[in-house]
Amino acid sequence: MAMKDANPGAKTTKCAKCSKVLDACTNVTGEDGPSEGDYTLCAYCGSLYTFDSQLDLVPVDLDSIQDTKIRNTLEMARGALRVFQSALQVKGMMN
Repeated sequence: MAMKDANPGAKTTKCAKCSKVLDACTNVTGEDGPSEGDYTLCAYCGSLYTFDSQLDLVPVDLDSIQDTKIRNTLEMARGALRVFQSALQVKGMMN
């Protein structure tokens, strides 16, 4: 997944579910770029991924995540994404 200038090293790819191009991400801790094992969501459909050692995206099933705190955080992030997507649809900014 390719990063913007502040997030070098990752690669551009397509979401396995919706086929939208994934070409940027933002690290919620404010650190540079993703690291192996970090999670990310497709901003278009909410599909969950983790970064492997080559910073390729690997699809992840939420139920497979054993750490309850991480799973709950990702569920909240998906919920927030749905609210954001709904707001964009109301404004006609998302198809």
